[in-house]
Amino acid sequence: MTLFILSTKPYDGSDNIYGALRLVKKLVEMKQEVKIFCISDAVDLVRAIAKKPDSYDIDLQTMIKEILTLGVQIKACGTSLKRSGDYKNEPYLNEEIRGSLDLLGEWTISAKRVLTY
Repeated sequence: MTLFILSTKPYDGSDNIYGALRLVKKLVEMKQEVKIFCISDAVDLVRAIAKKPDSYDIDLQTMIKEILTLGVQIKACGTSLKRSGDYKNEPYLNEEIRGSLDLLGEWTISAKRVLTY
């Protein structure tokens, strides 16, 4: 299993998160097991209220929803829900996305590879 730990703000002026999500989709296409854990400012990626800024041509929320339909497990830090991102305290796309540091630890131990973005 490959674990992606996303921690940077989704729309920060770089293609960091976009590149990570493209790689996730490619690995799934290659029949690899992938999991995503969002922490820090990256939790905005999985918030229901988050919207693509007009200045961006790529909608990362659309990409993350598509990745969910591919069966990729996506979790986001419960503490970061309250503390991080532009939309502090706003709910995630669904309650199943809420994760914990304990879960991140378990996923890290069981992962063959851990990639951070």
